[in-house]
Amino acid sequence: SLLSSEESADNFVVELEGVEVERRRDRAAKVQQKLKEEANAPDQLEKKREREEKFPLVSVIADHLEPFILHVAFATVFSGLCRCLDMLYPIYIAISIDTLRGRPPGWVL
Repeated sequence: SLLSSEESADNFVVELEGVEVERRRDRAAKVQQKLKEEANAPDQLEKKREREEKFPLVSVIADHLEPFILHVAFATVFSGLCRCLDMLYPIYIAISIDTLRGRPPGWVL
C-alpha cells in the first residue's frame, strides 16, 4: 500500500504540473491577445478621430444613443420571444390536460 500511495502521489504531482502548464499557456495566449489589441488600437483610434472630424454631430449622437439602441434591440427580441411562448402556452396546457386524462391530445384527432 505504501508503493501505491507513492505512485498516486507521483501521479498527483504530474497532474498538478500539467495544470500549471495549461495555466501558463492560457496566460501566454491572453498576453498575445492583448498585444494584438494594443497594436490595432492606434488604427481604431485614428478611424474614430477621422469619423469625428467628418461628422462631429453624428459621432456624438451615436456615442450617446448606442446603449439605448442596444437596450431597445434586446427588449424587442425578448418581447418577441415572450409573445411566441404566450401563443404556445395554451397548446401546452391543452396537451397536458388531455395527457393527464389518459387521452391523446384533442387537436391531433
